[in-house]
Amino acid sequence: MLKERKNIDFFFCISIIVLVLFSGFYPSKIRYYPAYIDWETISLLTGLFIITTGLKMSNFFYSVSKRMVKRVRYESTLAFLLVSISAVFSMFLTNDISILIVVPLTLSLSEIIKNDTGKLIILEIIAVNVGSLLSPIGNPQNIYIWHKWHVPFFEFILKMFPLFAALFLLLFIFTFVMSKKTSLFFRAVNNNVETDRKLLFLSIFSFIVFIVSEELHAALYVLPVIFLVYLIFFREVLKKTNWSLVILFAVLFIDIHMLSDLSLIDKLLCSFKLNNVYNLYSSGILLSQMISNVPATLLLADYNVNWMVLAYAVNIGGSGIVTGSLANLIALRLVDSKNIFMRFHKYSFIYLLLSAGIGIFLLSCMPSTYA
Repeated sequence: MLKERKNIDFFFCISIIVLVLFSGFYPSKIRYYPAYIDWETISLLTGLFIITTGLKMSNFFYSVSKRMVKRVRYESTLAFLLVSISAVFSMFLTNDISILIVVPLTLSLSEIIKNDTGKLIILEIIAVNVGSLLSPIGNPQNIYIWHKWHVPFFEFILKMFPLFAALFLLLFIFTFVMSKKTSLFFRAVNNNVETDRKLLFLSIFSFIVFIVSEELHAALYVLPVIFLVYLIFFREVLKKTNWSLVILFAVLFIDIHMLSDLSLIDKLLCSFKLNNVYNLYSSGILLSQMISNVPATLLLADYNVNWMVLAYAVNIGGSGIVTGSLANLIALRLVDSKNIFMRFHKYSFIYLLLSAGIGIFLLSCMPSTYA
């Protein structure tokens, strides 16, 4: 958790520095800062972070994962299993929360098997970015797009499914190439991880209620109730919730608004003609590589763009450079190895190039996206 906070602090410090600079150059706009923040999106993010933290702390997913892993016999089987677990978890728990489950699990396996776990972690990082793109609650950029365009929950999934299916197949090809059918040799290990059933059931119930409330545009009113329930019965969940990430998003809203108000930036982005699917798609991927996919989403969303093209671009843009997605940084910092950093980019860049090609092919087959 400490290593995760270091990654958050890096982005947070950069965002604060940008905010301070804007405040110094444009002090008259400080009073408008609260209006620049999309408070409904912040409340949605806050509720999901609280609930998914509760799901993680219940130990249910960790316990199930470890039991499943102990049943496999070959490295290739283990790789396919961990990739599938990572992708499925990220659909419901967000990609960064999923990373905090599967990477520590894989690191613990390095103590009981002799096989190379570094490539397993690289595949898991790619997997959480792939799995999270399918769901409107899979990652922060999808949460924002889902809310801003008021896309029905299952319509979002339906629109993103072709990209998910294609990239998941590509991921399985990567897994097949990178893994070997080598036997796994396990030593004795303590596998007694108990599940907190009360916390699990409360979190599942809260999750369902909160998602339904968002569909009914009432999440802002349900959030205080959820917060109060956890405060009374599971206060530790609130302590472990990543509040710095919530604050980071609030600051990003201000920074992006101020940035888009600059005539130079506005003219530059307008010159890209973002109403064109190819221009928006390439801009989303490139900006994600430069400033990470969440800030890229916030910046491009102000230009009345096609939400599906934007979602395709920023989700694909999570691969490539490590800063493309916050989940990448969290995972690599958890491992804390220069060797895996270089290996990650070797595979991630190839995956980005292939994904970008797949994405533009799919979009070209959908004439409605040009509207």
